[in-house]
Amino acid sequence: MNYLLHILLFIRYRLFLFCCCYLLFASCDNEGYLHPIIPQQEKETQRILIAYLAGDNSLSPEIEQKIAALTIGFLATDCSQNRLFIYCDRKNTSPQLMEISAHTANPRQLLKTYTAQNSASSNVMKQVLNDILNNYSASSYGLILFSHGSAWLPAAGLENPSRSTRSVCIDGEDEMELADFASALPLPNHRKWDFILFEGCYMGSVEVAYELKDKTEAIIASPKDAFRYKIGMIHQHFKLVDVLTAAENIILGLEGKSVLDMKKVVQDIQEVTERYGFELDPNQKIYDMSVSQKQTVEIVKMLYRGANILILDEPTAVLTPQETEKLFTVLRNMRDQGKSIIIITHKLNEVLALSDRVSVLRKGKYIGTVETKNATAESLTEMMVGEKIDLNIERPDPVNPVKRLVIENLSCVNKEGVKTLKNASMEAYGGEILGIAGIAGSGQKELLEAVAGLQMTESGSVRYITEDGEEKELLSMKPADIKKLGVALSFVPEDRLGMGLVGSMGMTGNMMLRGYNEGRGIFANRKEPKELAEKIVDQLQVSTPSVNTPVSRLSGGNVQKVLVGREISADPTVLMVAYPVRGLDINSSLTIYDLLNEQKKRGVAVICVGEDLDVLLELCDKILVLCGGKITGVVDARKTTKEEIGLLMTKEEEESEA
Repeated sequence: MNYLLHILLFIRYRLFLFCCCYLLFASCDNEGYLHPIIPQQEKETQRILIAYLAGDNSLSPEIEQKIAALTIGFLATDCSQNRLFIYCDRKNTSPQLMEISAHTANPRQLLKTYTAQNSASSNVMKQVLNDILNNYSASSYGLILFSHGSAWLPAAGLENPSRSTRSVCIDGEDEMELADFASALPLPNHRKWDFILFEGCYMGSVEVAYELKDKTEAIIASPKDAFRYKIGMIHQHFKLVDVLTAAENIILGLEGKSVLDMKKVVQDIQEVTERYGFELDPNQKIYDMSVSQKQTVEIVKMLYRGANILILDEPTAVLTPQETEKLFTVLRNMRDQGKSIIIITHKLNEVLALSDRVSVLRKGKYIGTVETKNATAESLTEMMVGEKIDLNIERPDPVNPVKRLVIENLSCVNKEGVKTLKNASMEAYGGEILGIAGIAGSGQKELLEAVAGLQMTESGSVRYITEDGEEKELLSMKPADIKKLGVALSFVPEDRLGMGLVGSMGMTGNMMLRGYNEGRGIFANRKEPKELAEKIVDQLQVSTPSVNTPVSRLSGGNVQKVLVGREISADPTVLMVAYPVRGLDINSSLTIYDLLNEQKKRGVAVICVGEDLDVLLELCDKILVLCGGKITGVVDARKTTKEEIGLLMTKEEEESEA
């Protein structure tokens, strides 16, 4: 009986094992896949993007962020017309092919699970690409290779420099060489890739791109390639050679004959300027031009080279209102003639006045695109901030303003011996906000630094009036002594970390710098600076992992919040801020404006240098205008207009020309 029982149990276990094996192998096709692709029956896809994650790239948080950005950016407009696939070769896990969706309950649909394979093999890449391309047809194709490739090194790395072959993909000890990678790229029906991008291939991705140019239609590996595809960039800080003429700058770097026909070049440039309505003298030297003229040269340079897509970075940051409107007229003319124009700006009024569509980014993420005709300043602000906010800037009336600062005939000279400030005279009152307007480089920086004792002066007087009515000459005092009087300077230049903050120190350490020489012994007091840092983080919404995180790791906008917040918290009687909201979002900007108004209510004399005239008109009580180092006027902000200020910003130039 026992013997029979053993036989039955043996047969039972063998039957169970047989059934398991049958189910396992029955689910696998001849290629060893566990999930065959079942293509969806729908209209042909417009675009297909394939993300190939090779080696141990797995779905790390960093990669997840990049895939999320791809999902939003690539699929946001019309999910039915675009498809995004990702091949992921995860460590210690079978490779998988997934489709990513932006608008479904299950954003990742598993299409196929592969047996353990080497993702650095060209055969594996061919297999994956064919699985997609044979089941899904599209009008255009794009490929992004995520890999720890070492394309700029020998294939075996520095350990074995004898090998001269190059690799673009590494999976453990295996590598996909450049020739093998290229062999996996050809598309069916003689189609070509619209683009191939390399993510994580270090510096060598550029070199690889050059060697693959014949495999695809659009690999951009340098600015020259961008020009070849008729893409031009006009930077906020112009890329011009001052000693050359406009015509010489326009043709600089172009390939051609060793002997140039400058008459023909000038004639061609004049044809471009007449076509689009520019005013430009091709023979004028750059150093003799105004800021708006230099910008015109940059735009004409791109048009002369045949650019059809123009990207402008903050094009109005240094222009007067009149120059801005003139630029917009030209840009509209260019649009009507078939040019594509992308403008990067933070000024909502200009966005609404010029654009046809608006795309909004928030903290590096794509939020959405709207038709400008259907947008308002409030709706765009809500997209940018994530909530509804009041865009109106408070401006309380001054209460018993008291004279705090008197400047008479102040002149400054730079290292080259050029006068940057010419006989400037002004007064600042406690309980008022005095705005300073002017084209960049008109003497704003020198004026504020001279008051703070940071700028050498040639002549003049800067007197501070105390609460008791006593006058003190600041030009004869050291910066530390000036600060003790209550004169605080928060100047925020382009190099935010070059003035006022130490990049390697955290917020707490930078708060301690305010009173480093006021210690109570050999032990530093970190409690109060830490509390101040935490207050600034909370009040200004500083994005930082910790108050001890080095400020050099923070974004420019957050660094600015730290600097401005620290100076405002110093309890000054004269507070000078230059570009206090540069790089900040609207919500943070409004917070800074509220803090300045709080200082004004406390009786502080606030001097604010700004580039946005709309903000100065709403925030300030008076506006002082500088042009070429001279004060050209002081106006009542409640009664003046942008146009009047714009004329004052160029008054000195017009007088010199006359």
